[in-house]
This record gives sequence, structure tokens and C-alpha cells, in this order.
Amino acid sequence: MFKSKITKLFFKYALPNMISSGFFSLYIIINGIFVGQFLGAKSLAAMGIAMPFIFVLFTLSDLIAIGSSVQISLKLGSKKQNLARGFFSFCIIFILLAYIIIGIFGYFLSPFIVSFFSDDIELINLSSQYIKIFMLFAPLLCLSFAMDNYLRACGKNAYSMYMGIGSVLVNIILDYLFIAYFDLGITGAALATSISFSLGSFIGILPFLSKQLPLYFTKPKMNFKLFKNILLNGSSESLMNISLSILGIFINYILLLNGGEIAVAIFSAILYLDSIIMALVNAMYDGVMPLLSFNVGSKNINKNKALLKTMAFYGCIFSLIIFVVNIVFAKELMQMFNQEKQFLQLAYFALMLYSFNYLFAWFNSLVATYLTAINQVKRSLIFTLIQGLLFPMLCLLIFALLFGFNGIFVSFAVAEFLSIFIAYKFLKICFKR
Repeated sequence: MFKSKITKLFFKYALPNMISSGFFSLYIIINGIFVGQFLGAKSLAAMGIAMPFIFVLFTLSDLIAIGSSVQISLKLGSKKQNLARGFFSFCIIFILLAYIIIGIFGYFLSPFIVSFFSDDIELINLSSQYIKIFMLFAPLLCLSFAMDNYLRACGKNAYSMYMGIGSVLVNIILDYLFIAYFDLGITGAALATSISFSLGSFIGILPFLSKQLPLYFTKPKMNFKLFKNILLNGSSESLMNISLSILGIFINYILLLNGGEIAVAIFSAILYLDSIIMALVNAMYDGVMPLLSFNVGSKNINKNKALLKTMAFYGCIFSLIIFVVNIVFAKELMQMFNQEKQFLQLAYFALMLYSFNYLFAWFNSLVATYLTAINQVKRSLIFTLIQGLLFPMLCLLIFALLFGFNGIFVSFAVAEFLSIFIAYKFLKICFKR
């Protein structure tokens, strides 16, 4: 499995994950288009307010899945399959039980949470409705995303890709039926996502019910020290999601103060586009993460250096292409989400300003992935806090104060540029060791 040339090996693991992630991001954009065109800017703003809370609530699943998949890949690389299976079994049970509890609390607390960010009763009700549906399906939704990590750890990248594509296609069909045909409003959008990805969780778990993969269900095994490592290592990736969610909540608050629901709708539309762009970059890197961890377990560090160079080359090229496309076609891209004059007057330029962050973000994402893959827990956490929260918050406050609405979108590029210096320093230290 690991004897192919580096570039061929890179595409074998990165491409299926990129395709799956691309389809998932395509669903997010199509979902935004359905809501924006059929339900209007207020519903689009309601989704923009709701999504950061949903991401925060689902972060524990990512934390466990990512952290444990690193440990599982390390154990598989060092020929300790029984331990890997015990870890896998424990984590699946833990995720299901945790999200039964989280789903119950999230359902009842959602109106209280969103009421802090707006006095608009209709906006609060729409956001709360959206969150509640997700909380009802929380255990199955989180299991679906966790399965993706474990399938890739077993080398089942193609199966994971087909699972993701199938879930997205069902989601798009249900979006049309629930929003455009049955007129279920924002509740229909949430139901479409919840049902389709719950089906994906059943498909994802099927290969693990037999004993044909390196991982399958056995007696759960875990100890406190290892579980602590899983939480810490997974927290670097999950902390990024939390940071983005906290940042999103903060940005929504500033936008509501400076431009009202139209400003939030614009930012939501830009984030829909960003979701497919950065998701593809991160999927490229995440697809190769099990290889990086496996190479550490088998002490093949030279192959990791070659993989990193390949990842950097393609990440940079892809990001440059996206930057040019966003600048040239900003008008056409934003028109997909809403045709209202007030929306479009501000949206074009905001997207162009935001797009400058892609010139730097690819390198920071690469380093963050590598730090997680090689189990550099402390550096991974520090870098995530700096890149995902500290620099963006500082830049946002400074540039919003200096330049108002447009300054918010400039701040992302400045934060990513500053993070490059920290990323390079950490990468250099790792290779010296």
C-alpha cells in the first residue's frame, strides 16, 4: 500500500477525500442558494446565525474522531492491530452516548442561545427552528462524519468518497422537495441535511461490521493517558472549528451592529463559497494524514518530507487559481445567492477583499495538519489558537474599527499572513527534531 511513488500515493489518498469534500461543500452552496432564492435574505441570515452554534456542538465528534484516527494509524503502522480495534470500538460508543446528551440539551437551549444576538423575534425563531432539527439527529449526524476518518485510516478512501457523494445527492434532492415543493421553509432545509447524512452514517458503519478491514468492532479498550492524548491531539483540529464558530458569532454580532441582517446574509453567502474552497484544501491534506501518521509509526520520516513538498505544491497552485476566479467572477458568484439590489451593492467587493486570505491560508492549513498527524499536541494547540482565534480576533477588531464593514473582510487575509511566520517556525522545529 505504501510502495507507490509519492505523487501517485498523494493523489490516491487526497483525491477521493477532495471529491467527497467537494460534493459536501457543493451541497452547502446549493443549500444556501435554495434558502436565499426561495426563502429570502432573512432566512439566509438565520442560517448564518445558527451554523456557528451547530459547529460548536458537533466539535466533540471531530475531536474524538481525528485524535483517535491518528492513534489508530500509529498503532496500525507499528503492527498493533488489536489495540487499534479496541480504541475504535470505544470511540464509536463514546460519540453516540455523548451526542444523545448534547442533542437533548441543544434542543431545549437553542432559543435562549440565539436570543443573545438579535432582538428580531422572527430571526430568533428561524434560527432556533434550524438548530432544533439538527439536535434531534445529533447522534447519527456525528457518527456519519466520524466514520469518514476511520474509513480513511483503513485505506477505504473510495468507499468514504462514495458515501459522501451519496449523502450529498440525497440532500440536494430533499432540499428541492422540502423547500421548493412542500414549502417547509428553513425547517425543510435542516430536515434535508439531517436525514441525508443520517443515512450516510448507516452506510459508513457497514464495512466495520465484518472482519475484512484492519478495524472492526471488538471489546472496547482505552486508558486515561491515551484518552487524554486523543482529546489533546484531536482538539487542535476541533479547536479550529470552535475558533471559527466563535469568530463567526463575533463577526455576526459586529455585522448586525454595522449593517443589519443584509450584512449577515452577505457574510453567510461568502462563507458558503469559502466552505467549498477551504474544504477542498483541507480535504487534500486530511486525506494524506493517515499516511503521515503511518510513516511516523513505521519510522519512515523521509517519505513524510516528500509528501509535505507534494502537498505544499498542489495546495499553493489550487489556492492561486481560486483567488483569481473569485476576483474575476465576484459578481456572478454572489448573484447566485440573492438578487436584491441592497445585497449585491455590498457583496461583490466584500468577496474580493475576503479572497486575499487564500494566498496564505493553504500553508497554514498544511502545517496544522502535519502537526496533528505527527502527534505534536502542544505545538498543534498553540498554533491553532494563534491562527484560528487570536490573530483573527485582533485583526478583526483593528480593521473593523479603522475601515468599518470592508475592514471585516480585509482582516482575514492579514491574520493568515501573520500566521505564516508562526507556522514556518513550528515546521522548522519539527524537522530539526
